[in-house]
Amino acid sequence: SLPSPEVSVSVVTPNPRPGAPTGLTASFSGRTISIAWTAPTTGEPVTNYVLEVGSAPGLANLVVVPVGPGLSFVAPGVPDGTYWLRVRGSNAAGTG
Repeated sequence: SLPSPEVSVSVVTPNPRPGAPTGLTASFSGRTISIAWTAPTTGEPVTNYVLEVGSAPGLANLVVVPVGPGLSFVAPGVPDGTYWLRVRGSNAAGTG
């Protein structure tokens, strides 16, 4: 008889840590900055977010603010300057 068709399947456990939040936006009015994002589409649901603010890309040397489970943050009274913002989500499995 002819050989039967074959298919290869790989089964892996998905990473439970959350992926990166998406759609990060920042707007300002006077000295108030409003930041918003969308929940990650990968990993287990986020239970807390943290906002990291740096003086250059990749740094969190100015402020690290726990935000909680919300998808936005408002910072009043921000001094003059250029800031780099990053939002990270975390859950019981770790930080994404």
